[in-house]
This record gives sequence, structure tokens and C-alpha cells, in this order.
Amino acid sequence: MQLVMTIGLAPLLITVFGSLSLVSPLANALAVPFFTLVVVPLVLLGALAATLSVSAGAVVLSAAAFLLEHCWGILQWMSELPLAVVQLPAPTPLLQLALVCGAMLWVIPGIWPMKLFAALLCLPALLKAPAPPAHGEFFLAVLDVGQGLASVIQTRSHVLVYDTGPAFRSGRDTGELVLLPFLRSRGIRQIDLLIVSHDDLDHRGGVGSLLQGMPVRAIMLGPSVRTEGLRDLPLVRQLCRRGLGWSWDGVHFEMQHPAGLDFERDNDSSCVLRVATAGGSALLTGDIERLAEARLVADGLGPSDIVVVPHHGSRSSSTRGFVDALHARWAIVSAGYRNRWGMPRPDVMQRWRYPGAQLLVTSEHGAIQFEVGTYGISAPLCHRNQHRHYWSR
Repeated sequence: MQLVMTIGLAPLLITVFGSLSLVSPLANALAVPFFTLVVVPLVLLGALAATLSVSAGAVVLSAAAFLLEHCWGILQWMSELPLAVVQLPAPTPLLQLALVCGAMLWVIPGIWPMKLFAALLCLPALLKAPAPPAHGEFFLAVLDVGQGLASVIQTRSHVLVYDTGPAFRSGRDTGELVLLPFLRSRGIRQIDLLIVSHDDLDHRGGVGSLLQGMPVRAIMLGPSVRTEGLRDLPLVRQLCRRGLGWSWDGVHFEMQHPAGLDFERDNDSSCVLRVATAGGSALLTGDIERLAEARLVADGLGPSDIVVVPHHGSRSSSTRGFVDALHARWAIVSAGYRNRWGMPRPDVMQRWRYPGAQLLVTSEHGAIQFEVGTYGISAPLCHRNQHRHYWSR
């Protein structure tokens, strides 16, 4: 019965959660009868006994608690097995349909050829992953994390994450809620480089969850980022500095800021990363403000096709000289819906639009994705436009 339930619910679990537990049939086969036949009757008996004698009820309830504690240890051990939960890429609608049909054929009575056909129907959804960019191309996604920033850059065989979004008072963060699900939906299982631009919580809040949820080979930090929670992790660590560059799969990465540690404000020490290939370029700016923008322009800042607007569209950033030097075709603002600072500010938006840039805001468009190819840049894919819901504005 548990095996049938697992297979029958697999399409829903994969579509909604992007994961499937391989130990759930065994865990449920142990837990369901144990709770039904042992724990629940003992709890009910203890409650009844407590109405007559508190001490007698305490003995029975203590026995239930003792058994529950030991059973929980077994379930905890099972949940930590290597294949306890398998993360799967998000299937396309056609693959979802094939998965549903395969699961239905598997659970209904039938002969083995039908079971084999059912398995073949399920395999594409279980094995298919989005194709990575070709050599010399890159994929850029600016995710919708509210008032914060989290971006993903993927080349043919490498993945870079720039900032991880905010953490919340509830204890959750967008590393767990947004970044990890997005990466897994694209079939990504490892991050080659994590860049934390500076120490503001809306940019580094998801670092802990990301490091726990997925292997990270190296981390690059802005000068202001505190490293207390990273000291015990086996990571290759280095500071952002101007002039640092590398190439992955025909795509060039260059750190254009900071040039040193002489910036008083945390925002102005943000890592500024330029990503370029033959078909186009992108600039990720963190929260730099006027001082850092002036330094970049003075150092010979060149054009970029895609610019992640500094400091969420604040008036402290996006100076006229900076905007004019970039000649951006797309200006992306990562900002929360109706945030208390009113970002992006209307005059800043107009400043980017005036030279001809198309302005896109995550609070209006959702996650914004680009494919930068050898011969140009595809039109941006805005998640909210592609996946409309009745409650969307």
C-alpha cells in the first residue's frame, strides 16, 4: 500500500516540491502501524487514566513518550540516508502528463508489459534536465527575493551565484525558499563560486541555507562581509578585488570593484562583477553608491547590455555619469513589492529609461532571465508574465 501511494503521489510531489523520497514507503510502513496500534492507544489510555489518577496517567504517557522517542531516532536515521530525498528538475507540462499517465498505469492491476510501459513513460520526467548554455554562452537569472538580491549565472559547465537574498525574523531565508528550489529546478547540483557582495542582510541572508543545501566549491566575499560562520567550512575563500578575472567555457568574468579597502560605507565596498561573451555582457553591482560609481567611471567603465541596477533603485545610486557610461539595453531592479523605502525611486527609473534602457523590476515581473548567446541576447523571460495567476496584478 505504501509503495502504491508513493508512486501514485509522485507526479504531484515532483511538480509541487521538485523532490521525491525513496525511503518513504519503508518509513511509513514502520511508522503508520506503530502510531496506530501502539502510540495513539497509549496516549488515549494515558489521558483516560489521568482523569482517575494523575500519577497513573503519567506512567502510561511516559511509556508512550519513551516509545515515540526511540521510534523517532530510527525515522531520523532514515531521513539522513543518501537517497532519502531525491531532488528533480521541474518537468515541462508534456513530461508532467507522461508522468501522471505512467504513475496511473503502474498502480492499477496489470501484467508486466504494462508496468514496463508505465516505467518508460515516467523516465523522461525523472531524467530530463534543462540543457545548459552552449560554449561561449551564459544564462543569467535575477530572482524575485523581495527586498534583496540573488542572481544566478550558468555557463556550459559552471554555476555562479551572486548574493543570496534576505533572511527573515521567522528564521527562514531566501536561500532555502528561492535559490535552492530554482537551482534544483534547472538540474544544478553544485555551485562553483558563491559571491557575497557585501554584509547587508538582504544580500547575505541565505548564505547558510545555501551552503547546507548544496555543495559550494569556492566563495568570494566583499571586504565588509563577516566570516564568523564560514571559518569551519572547507571552502576556498578570497576577497573581491578589482582586476581579478577568469574564464569559464568561453565566457569571461572580471571583478571591477572594489579597488581597495578605502571605502567608508559598506554599500560602496560591494563586489561589482562583469560577465561578457561575444554576444553581450552583464554587470552586477550590489549596493554601490555615488562614491563607488564615480570611481568606476574614472577607471574607464565600459558599456554593458544588462545592468542589475545598484542598491535596488535608490537615490543614493545610479548617478547620471554612471548610467551614461553603461549604455544599458536592460536595467534590472531587484526590489520588494511596496517596500517601505519606495524603491525603485521614480526619478531613478527615469534616469535609466532616458538613454533607452528597458527597465524591469522583480516586484512587477517576477524572476527575470536572459540567455546571452554567441550572436546576441534573447528577449528577457519574465516569470510572472509567463506564469500568470488569477491573483496577479
